[in-house]
This record gives sequence, C-alpha cells and structure tokens, in this order.
Amino acid sequence: MSEWYDYMIRASKHAKDDNKLWIRYLYKVIDYWWIRLTDEDYENLMKCEELSSDQKSILKEATTDRTDMRNHFINANR
Repeated sequence: MSEWYDYMIRASKHAKDDNKLWIRYLYKVIDYWWIRLTDEDYENLMKCEELSSDQKSILKEATTDRTDMRNHFINANR
C-alpha cells in the first residue's frame, strides 16, 4: 500500500464524523488529472474498518467519473 493509503487512514481518523473536513482531505488526493490512490489502495480503503460508511460513500462518489462529486473536485482543482 502506498503513502496515500496511510494518509487517508490518518485523515479518516482526524475527520471522524466531519464530512466537510473529510472532503478537504480528499482535495489533496483527487486532482484534475489523476487520483493519487492506486486501485489497491482504493479497494483496501473500501474494505477497512477505519473509514466510516459516509467516508466510503464520499470517496466512492469522488472517484467515480461523471458524478456530481467528481465534477466538483475537478472544477475545484482547475
């Protein structure tokens, strides 16, 4: 697993129940051109217990092409 996986685990613990803070952490991982998480990182994050169901849902939306959340990240990082 990459350093970005570790970053996301720490971020999930820090953000806890604060979805706005969680999204701010995601800005660092999701860029206009790419998502810094590997496929393996993503799969492991979706399975781990450290992330809440809300955090997993937001992560999934933010990394799925053509969703409103993904478009929000792309536009914000331009």
